[in-house]
Amino acid sequence: MEKKYYILQKEAYSIYPQVDCLSVFQAQQISSWKIFSGIKPKLSFRLKKKAKFTDVLSSTAGPFTDFLISSKVKEIIDSSHVMQHQFFEASIKTNDQEYEYYWLHLSQPNLVDALNYEESEFYQTEWEFLNKGPIKIKSYEHYMELKAKDEDGSFGVSLNKIVLKENFDRSLDLFFLLPFDFNIYVSEGLKDKLESSGVTGISFSNSITF
Repeated sequence: MEKKYYILQKEAYSIYPQVDCLSVFQAQQISSWKIFSGIKPKLSFRLKKKAKFTDVLSSTAGPFTDFLISSKVKEIIDSSHVMQHQFFEASIKTNDQEYEYYWLHLSQPNLVDALNYEESEFYQTEWEFLNKGPIKIKSYEHYMELKAKDEDGSFGVSLNKIVLKENFDRSLDLFFLLPFDFNIYVSEGLKDKLESSGVTGISFSNSITF
């Protein structure tokens, strides 16, 4: 049975990013391709002058698929069915206070196995932005074979049309399909929870049915 999803976006305010990372080395250890099995990083940030203080804060530290969130958002995520993830402790410092936040780290590389490669439509990219036209991708392994021949690192593949297999876990409330698609998809149910709770710092666009 198909299910409606929305694209989750971090709000872009006049001051972007909203915070500066004070724990750069720890943030650099976080990768979209792995879950931490040892000691989790503890992150700290400083709210920029005149930046808006929201439940989800923008940061250029760490993977772009991760989120810096308030305890209110963490409670909502905890009550939802989210792709493989971890929470790291984080603190937000202002001129006179320090706030407890969390870093939501998302990582589940095998989700691309849920793609129906035969029916999905791909296009080749150069340096991620230039569309080089349609390309046939048979599997993730096929993509990796092509990527291995890429001497200068410019080769990439993105999705024009997403078709998921029948056995895809449609009970998921939040997921993404790296490396072919940089969008983060949230279910209508999770979207409604976030909106009804008045969560700030995010928006939703472009509903899609899988």
